[in-house]
Amino acid sequence: MMTKRWKRRPFLAILAVIVGLVLSGIELAGPEWHLVHGDSVHYRGWRIPIPYWFCVTNATSDPKLWKLPLGAFKWHGPYAYISFLARRSGEPLAPADYRRFAEDAARRQGYRLTSERKIPVDGTFAECFESVSTEDNKTHQIVCPIRGSILAATYIGSPNYFPDFYSMLQGMSRDRTAGVGHKVPPSR
Repeated sequence: MMTKRWKRRPFLAILAVIVGLVLSGIELAGPEWHLVHGDSVHYRGWRIPIPYWFCVTNATSDPKLWKLPLGAFKWHGPYAYISFLARRSGEPLAPADYRRFAEDAARRQGYRLTSERKIPVDGTFAECFESVSTEDNKTHQIVCPIRGSILAATYIGSPNYFPDFYSMLQGMSRDRTAGVGHKVPPSR
């Protein structure tokens, strides 16, 4: 005959595993987000794939992607924050203005422009400008206006997640499938 003590052991074991995972720093927000919402968001005429370990918030109607390991800010661990800027005028930025746009954004936020590269995005490309913080040389910023679009993708964080950011850009496509994925309403 089983006693009450033996019946509680599976529950305690499961609880111990969950507490252990949380305390070990395994980030579960990204997989949880994907389980509920799928693998992409649709925003301003674009389908944006979400890297697996990232979660999405859209408190101000614009998608914001986060990768925050446990204690990222307390222990200054690696993190990533991705957002999208849409031109209010509704007109794409002129290619001649890309560099000035990126330099102004970097300067305003205390970054120094270090390099640039072109990333293919659904038949066009994003002209990406990488900057590093003038304070700590650890935090990076990337600003990527997408040619022929009102959208620019921005990244702030550690270089650990550059591959996820650039892979996300390459996976973006013009929205041809309304109603699939997590819809983000346009900002007003």
